[in-house]
Amino acid sequence: MMNRFIKKSIQYVFAPSLLFFGICWVFSPFDSKGDSLFAEDNVLIAKDCARVFSYLGNSDHAADWSIYVEHIKPLNPEVVSDGSVGSQRRCFTSQHDNEFYWDEEILAVSDGAYRKLACYNYTNLGFKAPELITEQVYRKHQAGCQLSFTLTNKNSLSFSDRLKMKLSGFYIKYIFKQNLENIKKLVEQLDE
Repeated sequence: MMNRFIKKSIQYVFAPSLLFFGICWVFSPFDSKGDSLFAEDNVLIAKDCARVFSYLGNSDHAADWSIYVEHIKPLNPEVVSDGSVGSQRRCFTSQHDNEFYWDEEILAVSDGAYRKLACYNYTNLGFKAPELITEQVYRKHQAGCQLSFTLTNKNSLSFSDRLKMKLSGFYIKYIFKQNLENIKKLVEQLDE
């Protein structure tokens, strides 16, 4: 009786689960680059890069374009201006500041062309997440500005962290796509 239960468990639970994780691993939007996982998405915006860069450098705008972030609270505006190197901010996914949130710090800025942020201190997520690096890359294009969002891990990943990132990659890619489309729509409506 026990052998039959084990065989059925393998047949109906373990094998399909293994197949599901295998498919997610292979087709995840995260690409491997050495020990890192890397995801990217982009959009072409019919405005110059300086305008797009300025818009995204203001944390108050996140609530307008993000489908995931409810609001962003700058943590050190008296020390450094929002969107500049060293600027720290807390990103909330709900109006209630005690639900899931994380912190960001702007690590590098090239005016009108690039912004690099560290994401850390994930709170009330339900599981431990690795520290991440995200980039905003602004490339001049004949039709305006190509804006790219990237996401990668900061440190080497354990197998379980790699698996979590691979599985979450589908949702992260969806968020990137929606956010970029929202930014395009909002920035293109701005007056010069």
